[in-house]
Amino acid sequence: LIEAGQAGVEEVLTPKNRQVTLFFAEIVDFEELAQQVAPERLPELLSRTFGTMDKVIKANEGTLDRYQGHALVAFFGAPIYQPDHAQRACRTALECCDTIRALKTAWLERGLPVPRVHIGLHTGELLVGNITLTTRVDYTVAGENLNVAYRIGELNEIYGTEVMISEATLTRCENMVEARELDLVRIKGRREPLRAFELMSAKGQLKQEQLQLRGAFATALVAFRNHDYAAALSIFRTCRETSPGDRPATVYIERCEKELRATVQVESPKPAGE
Repeated sequence: LIEAGQAGVEEVLTPKNRQVTLFFAEIVDFEELAQQVAPERLPELLSRTFGTMDKVIKANEGTLDRYQGHALVAFFGAPIYQPDHAQRACRTALECCDTIRALKTAWLERGLPVPRVHIGLHTGELLVGNITLTTRVDYTVAGENLNVAYRIGELNEIYGTEVMISEATLTRCENMVEARELDLVRIKGRREPLRAFELMSAKGQLKQEQLQLRGAFATALVAFRNHDYAAALSIFRTCRETSPGDRPATVYIERCEKELRATVQVESPKPAGE
């Protein structure tokens, strides 16, 4: 931006609609973590978590936007345009999770609980620039797609995953990552639901059992959406048997069982006199 001179100044100060990939990260169960450490050590917990992620974001040339309590917002693709911004965001998310896990021993040695982080990624058009229009320059993003990234990230809590990405993000880097479709998300103000995916790994890094799980899960998901709940339930149960810790399979087993119970109740004849 400095080398760009006046053009660099304009890029920062003048809000523009840009295609970027949003990166939303949140410390899981932060309230519980806060109770495990003394109040004076809470800043250390936050700074170590966000400091670790900040280094990874910067290494992949992302832009750190803001901290929101126990959450972090960043984006890729601005102010310098990056044609591979979706790929950079996915790589950053995976590296952040790996780095935090690798630091587990160091955290425990310092008497700090090891945090878990949920990350949501979404690619779309946002207003980027000095949006506050005050004497304080605040280079940030605004728009509907920011809320979509939040909603995508929230799905991690339901499915027990670490990183969730939107179809818009996956489309731009599907040859570079491994992902599994998990849900259709309804966003307020949007007509069509958005497909959401678990980001599993970089391309070609899944083990054979993970590939088999993803394939079976996809088959079961089609059956579920076609309302063939019995068939879907059978496959989802097989997924859980082969991968006992797979939370998405458990979630869909519960949904299938609920739908089947509802079907039985509807079909059962009512007792005479009712």
